[in-house]
Amino acid sequence: MSPSDDSDPLRRRLLELKKTHPLPPELAGPVPRKDVWGETGYLNQPRYHSVIKPMLLRGHATVGIVYNHHVSRDGVDQSVTAEYAWLDERGNLRTDVIHEEFDALHAALASGRGDIVFSIDAELGPGKVITLLFHPDTEMHMIYEAVRADPEWERKRDRSYRVFHLRWESSTEDPRALGSREPEDPPLFTLEKRQVPGEGWWLLHGEEVILRTVRERPLAEGGLLRLLDARGEEVGRVEVEGTRLRVSLRSEEAPFFITEESGNMWMLRDSQHHMRVMTLLPDTPGPHLWQCVPRDPMERSRAELFTLAFVAAHDGPAPFPFARGPRLG
Repeated sequence: MSPSDDSDPLRRRLLELKKTHPLPPELAGPVPRKDVWGETGYLNQPRYHSVIKPMLLRGHATVGIVYNHHVSRDGVDQSVTAEYAWLDERGNLRTDVIHEEFDALHAALASGRGDIVFSIDAELGPGKVITLLFHPDTEMHMIYEAVRADPEWERKRDRSYRVFHLRWESSTEDPRALGSREPEDPPLFTLEKRQVPGEGWWLLHGEEVILRTVRERPLAEGGLLRLLDARGEEVGRVEVEGTRLRVSLRSEEAPFFITEESGNMWMLRDSQHHMRVMTLLPDTPGPHLWQCVPRDPMERSRAELFTLAFVAAHDGPAPFPFARGPRLG
C-alpha cells in the first residue's frame, strides 16, 4: 500500500490517532534523543538493554493500535493473541502479532522483571492505543509501554529508595543506626534509642525529629507500639499477631505484616495482596550492616516508617547479629 492510500480503515484510524494522541514528551524530540531512562524497567537486564536502548535513542516513535485481541483462560493461565498496527517513518502500514501463554498472577507480580510479557507489561487489550518504537536499520520494533522504563527516575530518585542500608554503630552507648543508599554514603536518616522514660526510638533527618515511637507495655505481653509524627499525631501502630508483627498505618485500610521468612531474613508483606513489599536482611561485610530492599522503588518516608516499626518493635539491634527468634521488646 502506498503512503498516500487512505482507503484502508486501519490506516485512516492510525492517521486520526496521530492527531489525537501526542507522543510522550521524552520521545517527541529529534534523534538521537537524550537518555532519560537510565537502566529502569527491563533496561536493567543486559539482554534487553542492548536491543531496546538503541530504539529509545534513535528509533522512529509513532502511535499504534491493537486491532485484534483474543484471550482464552484456564484458571490463572492465559493464552493471548494480539494483533497491532502502526505507520512507519515513510507512512507505510506495518502490522505484527503477539501470541503469549503465561500464568497471569505471577506475570502481573513480576511486571518489570524477568521476561517481558507484553499482554501484562503493556496492558494490551482490544482497541488499546500504544506507542511503537521502530528502528529502520535493524527492522526491529518495540511497544514502548512494555519496556516499563521510567523517564522521571532521576527526579523520583531523591524521593524514593530502591535499596538502602542500615549501619549499626558499635561505638555509641545507646543503640544507633545510620540509614543511607550505600553503606559508605552520608546518612539520610538516623535511628536512635532514647533512654528517657516514656520515650522510645527516634527517626531523625539530621537534627530534625521526623518520627518517634511510644510503647504501651511490651509487645510480647500484648502491648502496643505507637508511631508518632513530629507533631505527636499517631501515624501507625505495631502489635504482635501470632509469630508476626502487624503494622497498621493511618493512611492504609489493610495492615502489613513483618515475618521471619528464613534464617535471619525478614519480609514486610501486603496483607491484601499477600505480596512482598520490602525485604530486610544482613549484608556483607558483617552483622552490623543490614540491607533493606523494597520490591518496587518506595517513597522515602514510607520506607523509613516501616524500618522504624521493625527496629523499634525489636527494641534495637536484637535481630542483629544473626539471632534466631529475636526478643520482642
